[in-house]
Amino acid sequence: RDASGGASEPPSWEALGDKLRGQQTDEEAGFRERLAGGTEHNALAMLRLFDGDTADDVRVKLYRDHAAWCPYCQKVWLVLEEKRISYEIEKINMRCYGDKPKSYVERFGQLLPAADVCGRSIADSNSIIKALEEQFPETPLMPLAATEAGQRAQALLALEREVFGTWLNYLTSGWGGPDRFVQALDRVEQALAVGGGPFMLSGVSGIETVADGSGFSIVDIMFAPFLERIAASIPY
Repeated sequence: RDASGGASEPPSWEALGDKLRGQQTDEEAGFRERLAGGTEHNALAMLRLFDGDTADDVRVKLYRDHAAWCPYCQKVWLVLEEKRISYEIEKINMRCYGDKPKSYVERFGQLLPAADVCGRSIADSNSIIKALEEQFPETPLMPLAATEAGQRAQALLALEREVFGTWLNYLTSGWGGPDRFVQALDRVEQALAVGGGPFMLSGVSGIETVADGSGFSIVDIMFAPFLERIAASIPY
């Protein structure tokens, strides 16, 4: 109510926005400016620009979840960042958070993530990553198949799926107890020890042509989202 006791109109969204901006610190204002300009790596960013690109140069649009918790979305997100591909974001509900827009379902179905890559509509995280490797080969993340790194990468990608499966079984049903899950994690430790780390393919022949040559590759990108969620879930 206003000072006279009568009903008052609620402020508009524009007025609330102006009030909020007036209360921002310089740090917060700078953060919001970088978000809008595509130069801030953050889950709130709806646009990411690299190497002098403008919004008109963007050829990739990623559809991902609002909470930035979907591991399959995170895999694609990491690939885009590591390859420095400019992209825009549209946030779509995961099934547990609400309905998806009809326009999205008609194009991609119910699953996340999806992407538009250079005019192609793709609805599967691994297929999106494959398309990004093909369309933007300047910073490859997958070692050549004929190299030792390429051969180890295939085995490690299979191990990643084993870790995921044993974790999910243990977490949701207790099937097999913790033993199979722990054994799978032991094999991850052994794989890291081969090249001395810190990455899965560190020190392995053939990795020098991948990304920055440090050993970082698509294998680490595939493992990271699920290891992060394993670490968050197992203590409970």
